[in-house]
Amino acid sequence: MADFKVRTRGNSDPHDKPRVYFVCHPADFERTFDWICEDVLGVQDCAIYYTENMSAPLDRENVDVDLGRMNLVVVPVTFRLLNERSRAMSVDIAYAKKKNIPILPFMMETGLDHIYSLEKNFGERQYLSPLSSDGTEISYKDKLKKILEAILVSSELATRVREAFDAYVFLSYRKKDRRYANDLMRIIHAIPGCRDIAIWYDEFLTPGESFMTNIEKAMRHSKLFTLLVTPSLLEEGNFVMREEYPAAVKAGMDIIPTEMEKTDHNELKRKYKGIPEPLYPSDSEFCEAMRKTLSRISVSENDTDPEHNYLIGIAYLDGIDVEVDVERGIELITLAAEANYPEAMLKLCNMYRNGERVALDYRKALKWAERLYDFCLRTYGEKNEDTLFSINNLSMIYHFLGDYRRAMEFGEKTYRLYSLIYGPEHPDTLVALSNFSYFCIGMGDYKRAYRFCKPAYEISLKVHGEESMYTLMLLNNLGSVYMRLEMFDKAVEALERSYRLYCKILSDEHPNALLALDDLANCYFNVGDPQRAIESYDKVYMFSCRVLGEEHPFTLRVLSNLAHVYNYIGNSQKALEVNIRVLEIRRRLLGEEHPDTLLSINNVATDYGCLKDYTRSLELFESNYKVYCRLYGEEHPSSLLALYQIGFTYVQLGEYQRGLDILEPLYTVFCRVLGESYRETVRTLAGIATAYEEIGDLKKSLEIKQRVYEIRRKKLGEDHPETLTSLANIALNYAKEGDYRAAKEIYDRIYLIHRRVFGEESVKTLSTLNSVAICHARLGEHKEAVRLHERIYDARCRILGPEHPDTILSLAAVAFSAFHVGDAERSLRLYDKLYCIHVRLYGENHPDTLSILDSIEFVRSRM
Repeated sequence: MADFKVRTRGNSDPHDKPRVYFVCHPADFERTFDWICEDVLGVQDCAIYYTENMSAPLDRENVDVDLGRMNLVVVPVTFRLLNERSRAMSVDIAYAKKKNIPILPFMMETGLDHIYSLEKNFGERQYLSPLSSDGTEISYKDKLKKILEAILVSSELATRVREAFDAYVFLSYRKKDRRYANDLMRIIHAIPGCRDIAIWYDEFLTPGESFMTNIEKAMRHSKLFTLLVTPSLLEEGNFVMREEYPAAVKAGMDIIPTEMEKTDHNELKRKYKGIPEPLYPSDSEFCEAMRKTLSRISVSENDTDPEHNYLIGIAYLDGIDVEVDVERGIELITLAAEANYPEAMLKLCNMYRNGERVALDYRKALKWAERLYDFCLRTYGEKNEDTLFSINNLSMIYHFLGDYRRAMEFGEKTYRLYSLIYGPEHPDTLVALSNFSYFCIGMGDYKRAYRFCKPAYEISLKVHGEESMYTLMLLNNLGSVYMRLEMFDKAVEALERSYRLYCKILSDEHPNALLALDDLANCYFNVGDPQRAIESYDKVYMFSCRVLGEEHPFTLRVLSNLAHVYNYIGNSQKALEVNIRVLEIRRRLLGEEHPDTLLSINNVATDYGCLKDYTRSLELFESNYKVYCRLYGEEHPSSLLALYQIGFTYVQLGEYQRGLDILEPLYTVFCRVLGESYRETVRTLAGIATAYEEIGDLKKSLEIKQRVYEIRRKKLGEDHPETLTSLANIALNYAKEGDYRAAKEIYDRIYLIHRRVFGEESVKTLSTLNSVAICHARLGEHKEAVRLHERIYDARCRILGPEHPDTILSLAAVAFSAFHVGDAERSLRLYDKLYCIHVRLYGENHPDTLSILDSIEFVRSRM
């Protein structure tokens, strides 16, 4: 059986410290235990219990006493933990889930999110990543500190709890009888008037002088000595017989022996001189003896005092000198919270937010967060420290609930107040600044995110230096914001610098460096440099194979990203080959019905769609749908999404009515199950609009597109990218109807928003301007069309390069427009240039190359 060991700061005594339990996959112990202990003990004075042999079974008789009294379980999450059977998941974590003991997972590897979030693993539990490169959120150490402070009882609070008890009882027993300890404590606390009595007992035997010191201290503070009687108490030379009982007699303590197993009374009296007659806990004599003794030695009851109820509630919740009784603890803390005691309101908020001793429930967390904020604002005013904390707390819970608008509202308020009170360089101000930029990104307000993220980076650079992890994370995040704003030169510069610094400080094979290189590869892809993206993904893949292994989820994710780039450059066959390779590995490792395998099947189906092989694409989507229905039921979001893909593939096949027969009922189900404004619900509605558009029912299509736009506008705001996409779809509808004037008015409106949000020469802005130019051409305004196309072409050459697909399309548009303004010679020169580029990139027989050759012949025939 596994024996518990303990680690503390400076090997100090573990008694009276919060109890943290460390568990992991056996193969991960050596590389994670010291790391996590150092981090946890660095920010919290607690006792970390563990077993050196993570394969050895736990003594099931003592699990409730040992694991049941833990305040927190910490676990390093790795691919092994999630995919190989071990005691950690099947026993320790399973028990913690069952008892709602808070679990803090440390994500030690990248690319595990999908497997991690399975209900059989960790579901919706928030994890903490020592490898996080996201500077938009609180830094790893700050977040760890806040989590531990929220869950573990500080020494100051523990002292207040102990002072709140009416009296102390010393419970003496043999270690082998520990399974009876909780039972006896519950019996005592069920006696009327005994709820607020503390019971000291040795929960983990710790050899050495400090143990004896704690025993003596506990006996000095106790007014009653309760002896747990079983036959094991009669064994010669045991510690209770040798030390504890004689000490109680010498101190003149009241002694009540409690018989938990039938024991020889004569032998007991022979070995324990002067011991009273043992009582049975089920008898009225025991209750009466306890009640009389405790009423004589305890202080008066104060059940109406909210602070007292809160402190005793904490005692029962965390097992501070009483048994763990979650139900009673929550009842007392809630009683205090309803009396507007602020610590109790904050405690309930944290409990429901973190899943601490209760099921995770953000709605209940929000209820107490709002009450706490109202109380602080009313009692202390806006600029008080407690009020500031409550505002920040509210913003984070709104974020967890997906209400980014309210999260932004309170996030900005938090930052403004911290900045005003503490100054712009204070650590809490920087954290608030980072959080707010994070909320801005969630809302798609990238320009606003930039306005807050850039100063956060510059302040961190000044305060912490270029090579601090916090500065590096902010630099990496700034690069991501630049990318979203399509400030591609700056994005590449920031992410390249971030990657170089990670390599310099940590090595080019450190997980953070791999993540930074992966971000850089994504950036190269988004700036329209697929070749450098492929080179970078290849490099990430090579390092990942060496560091994590060829079949690690992160490695496979990199391969999937590579496939996406191949699709982008038109090499869908290569993309299909890569995704089939990933699928084969996942099938072999994870099985046919694992979520990652199903995701790979989805990717392969999409690749067949890109190759216009809609029949094979449909077969795979239908196969996935059947599996999802069998595993999760027909109305699970995964099943509904798979059904959407089937319906939309029928639209692509030209079977529009069949597609509608799936999509329209599906939309009704989405509305009922997930709500009208849920992302997939709206996407399904947009798919229905596309089907009607293809059928030729443009009036019906327009009506639905306008509904999509209104839903997104109300939920996301007018400037959100998805809202603008809906608006562009409405413009496309007008264009198909031949109403180019109405289409142009909408494109003009989108262009102004894009120019304001992303800048004059961003990819999105130029793309919208291109739509404006096409409308001018359709309206016969060819001079304005050619002017705009020339402007777009020059900008794309400068930003994306002359051979980027978008630049090539602009060159074709200029050639076309030049012909229509009567400049056939220039049109011919441009088509010749376009032809040479296509031959070099795609070959002479590519369909687009042949189409350009047809255009050249047409222009020549008109000269």
